[in-house]
Amino acid sequence: MNTVTHVLVNAAIDRRVREHRSARDASGDHPIATKSFLWGGAAPDLPLIAMTAGAMAWYPLRHGWSLGRSFERIFRSLYFENPLWIAANNLLQSPTMLLVMLAGLTLFRRRRPAAAHSMLWFLLGAVVHVALDIPVHHDDGPLLFFPFQWTIRFQSPVSYWDSRHYGDIVRIVELVLMVALVLYLLRPRLRQWFGRTNAGSDIGDRH
Repeated sequence: MNTVTHVLVNAAIDRRVREHRSARDASGDHPIATKSFLWGGAAPDLPLIAMTAGAMAWYPLRHGWSLGRSFERIFRSLYFENPLWIAANNLLQSPTMLLVMLAGLTLFRRRRPAAAHSMLWFLLGAVVHVALDIPVHHDDGPLLFFPFQWTIRFQSPVSYWDSRHYGDIVRIVELVLMVALVLYLLRPRLRQWFGRTNAGSDIGDRH
């Protein structure tokens, strides 16, 4: 899935938890570290985005390659074969790596509770990201057992981008999901706007 979609999903989860908590608890205490959770939704993709941007500039400028050839080099070779690219891309994408990090939080949770709380929600944000990503990558998804094993990926029958594996359909579904999430997140403001509009109409009708 696209990075923006992941952030929107995490934002919607955060909003839903906040609303549910407010309805049950008058104090309105919110358990989620919102900024950390949202960053956790985006962070798994950031190393690949940064490295791809650098490579797309490097190969044309240094070697005179076309953008198409550079793109092919990145996603047919470096992505699958270069240890640096593999490690950077799976640091926050591998389910095993995320479990290791979550387990590691217990080592300093008591000494640094605030930092541990933020890191917990950052990692949980990444977990949501990965849980949504794995089913929509045909053969290029996260390494399941990194850093202990560097080749095994889940072979999904669908892909969010490859039309040979229902990518055209998944893109439409993702677009609909994005629109629905944006409307959900904007719902309070839309209510205010429609409320003002209706109030203005009532005043106009009275005159």
